[in-house]
Amino acid sequence: MGREIRKGINNPGEFLADQSLDFLKGFLIVGSLIGIFVLAGVGVFGFTSWLGGPYVFFKILFWILFIPFALCEIFLISIFRKIKKILKRNFDHATLRVKAEIKK
Repeated sequence: MGREIRKGINNPGEFLADQSLDFLKGFLIVGSLIGIFVLAGVGVFGFTSWLGGPYVFFKILFWILFIPFALCEIFLISIFRKIKKILKRNFDHATLRVKAEIKK
């Protein structure tokens, strides 16, 4: 934590960019995990004999969900990489540089 505080004081642009990227990365990871669990559940019913399957309905539903999920993931990852490049470049110039002094 102390390292993060020093980083925020010494280079506020990089600190702000890192915090923003961590926030966006959290949304991307949580959304991906939810999608993977849903696809895994549908895949179990559609492609295994476990739980009385395989069911044709779940096979069709799996592919209907998988294709948009995969395309959306590719799109979101590419957008995240572009945002990362922009944030790293622009936040450093956009933040106000203030010298912090502690007076006793």
